[in-house]
Amino acid sequence: MSEVESGFGPQTTIGSPSIDAEGLHPSSRKSEPQAEGNHTVNGHEIGIPTDKMSSSEFKLMASEYGIVGKTPEERAESLKGMSVDSLALFLTEVNRRIQGSGEPLISDEAMNIGGQKTIAPEDRDGLFMTMVDEIKRSEGVNPARLGDAVGLGVVMLHPFKDGNGRTARLMALLFRDEYDNPGSYEETYEKLIASKELMLKAGEKVIIPGFVPMLGEGKRRDNPEDIEEFFRELMRSDKPLYMGPAGQAKVKQ
Repeated sequence: MSEVESGFGPQTTIGSPSIDAEGLHPSSRKSEPQAEGNHTVNGHEIGIPTDKMSSSEFKLMASEYGIVGKTPEERAESLKGMSVDSLALFLTEVNRRIQGSGEPLISDEAMNIGGQKTIAPEDRDGLFMTMVDEIKRSEGVNPARLGDAVGLGVVMLHPFKDGNGRTARLMALLFRDEYDNPGSYEETYEKLIASKELMLKAGEKVIIPGFVPMLGEGKRRDNPEDIEEFFRELMRSDKPLYMGPAGQAKVKQ
């Protein structure tokens, strides 16, 4: 059994025949990633990409991992049919490709985001499984809420050295009508994968909306029990739980 690395704990290639021996998807082999210079994010040196994944390559990767369908509803059903391993690898590859990195940018430490410490790396795997289980068990949930749940999972578990927000925003897009609109999809995609750090370096003043979870008074982002409760509420409650790129999606359409 070969073991490959994702941002959510050790994963295997079992049940994922389209993933190669190095744990990379065929769509990732289309071009050699390159980097030109580096910038520092959260104490990590990250290459400045010159070969990022395009909007069309993102669609190809999603379909090859099994997220298919002409509507958000059809893609949501595909999502619910994915294994934990496949979804973890998909997210890790999306993160890698939008940054043009030659290897997964997995963080082996908790991060400080906005003055709050994120969950410890050893707790990511179990919480990720809880999130996937809640998605699989959901019935009649708005596809946009399911996509937001995956995005919030990335933000809350924060498994990557950089690009967690960008990866999360793409997950939200994947389960919304904009994904199916040829007239606006590419522009929306480019906006969502923009790096805030690089834009600030370039002197640009563009605000990119992201995911902001609202755990409630006394809840902490580094407490596994609080995160687990948050994931469960996402599938059940319309009370204010988060702000997202397109606001908070309703549980039911």
